[in-house]
Amino acid sequence: MKGLINKVLLSTLAVQILIGTSFADEQTKLSKQNSVNPKTSTANILNKNTKFSGSWRIKLGAEKLNDEISQGTAANLSGSMKLNYQLVESLRFYGEPKISISQGQAQSLYGEFEPNNTFSVDEALINFAPHDFLDLNAGVLSHQPEKRIGNAYLMASSSFPGIEAAIHVLNFEKVKMDLLLEESIPTSYSLDSGVEEREASPRFHAQSVKLNLGDKKDYLKSTMFITKYQFDNLPSIVAQKSITRGNTVSDGYHYDYGFSGYSAAVLVEYDFLSNFTLLALGSYLLNDQAPGGLNKGYSTGGGIEFTVSKDLTLTSKVDKFYCEPDVAPAYYSTYQLGLNNRQGYIYELGMEFTNYKLKLKAGYMDSDLVYKSGLMAKRTSYSIKLETLDVKF
Repeated sequence: MKGLINKVLLSTLAVQILIGTSFADEQTKLSKQNSVNPKTSTANILNKNTKFSGSWRIKLGAEKLNDEISQGTAANLSGSMKLNYQLVESLRFYGEPKISISQGQAQSLYGEFEPNNTFSVDEALINFAPHDFLDLNAGVLSHQPEKRIGNAYLMASSSFPGIEAAIHVLNFEKVKMDLLLEESIPTSYSLDSGVEEREASPRFHAQSVKLNLGDKKDYLKSTMFITKYQFDNLPSIVAQKSITRGNTVSDGYHYDYGFSGYSAAVLVEYDFLSNFTLLALGSYLLNDQAPGGLNKGYSTGGGIEFTVSKDLTLTSKVDKFYCEPDVAPAYYSTYQLGLNNRQGYIYELGMEFTNYKLKLKAGYMDSDLVYKSGLMAKRTSYSIKLETLDVKF
C-alpha cells in the first residue's frame, strides 16, 4: 500500500511539472475547500478565519419492522455534531460524535433488531494538507456513501480505523477529480470463547476515483465513484453473524468466498425548473471472489425536490435494490438496506421547513428474498423521523 501511494504521489508531481506553471497557478487560485464536492466535504464546514467551528443536529423518530421471523417497534432519539479544530495552517482535527437512545420492543430469533443506547464516533481524524493537491487523513474513517466509495451496499456507513491519502488530480470550478487510497481495519468485537483465538488482523483496502461535474449553481451536476476494494482476514465472529443476514458460511465460522471486487456509483441532479429538481442515482457491486449468481448487487432510483416557497421544500425518492448472497460481508450492512440475499424497494417522502430548520421524513421498505432461506423471510419496515437541519456554531 505504501509503495502504491508513493508511486501515485511521484506520478502526480511529475504530471504537474510537465504541464507547466499555468496549470499550477490555476490550482493555487482555487480554494482548498473546493477540492471535493462542496455539498459533502467535511472541509467545507470549516471557516478558515476561526480555529474552531462546527454544527449540531438532533433526530427524533420511530420505526417498525416485521417479517415471519422478527418484529419490533422502537422510538429513537439521537444527537450528533460535526467539529473542526484548526491546529496549525496545514493540520486540523475533524470529528463526528453521536449519542443515540433507542427504546422499544423487539422479538427476534437472531437478535437482529434490538433497541439500545449507544455513544459512537462516525468519524474522528487528523487531516494533514501539505499541498493543495494532497490530503492525508488518519483516525476513524466514515464510509458514509457521499464521503467514500459512494455505494451503501458495500458496507452501509461503517466506520473503520485507518489511513487515507486523497490526491486532488483535477481541481477546477466545474470539474474535480480525486484519487482516494485507503487502508483500514474492519471493526468487530468478540467475547465468545467458542471462536478461534489469535486470528490475523483484518484489513480493508480501497482505491477510488471520485469525479464531480458541475457546481451548485449549474442546472446539471453529478458525482461519480469507481472503486477497487478488498477485504482480508475477516474474523470468524464476523462470518458467524453474517449467516442470518444472507452470506454463505457453510462451516459456521468462515465465509465460503472472499470479498474483493469493484464498485461504481453515480448521482445526477437536474434543475428542470428553478424550484424543481430531478434526481437519478444508481450503484453496482461485483465480488469477483464468488461465483455467478451469488456475487452481484445493484440499486437504481430517482426522486424530486420541489421548492414550494422559501420556507418549504418537498422531496420524494424511490430506490430498487437487488443484492445476491455473497456480494459483500453482510455484517457491515444494515437492515434498513435489506441486507444480503434480498431484493425490493425503498420509498421516502420528506418535507423541509427552512424557516424552522426542521425536516420531516417518512420511509417504507418492502424486501423479498433472492433465494429461499430458512433463516430469512420477506420483510417490511416503516419509519418516520423529525430532524433539525445542521445548526452551525
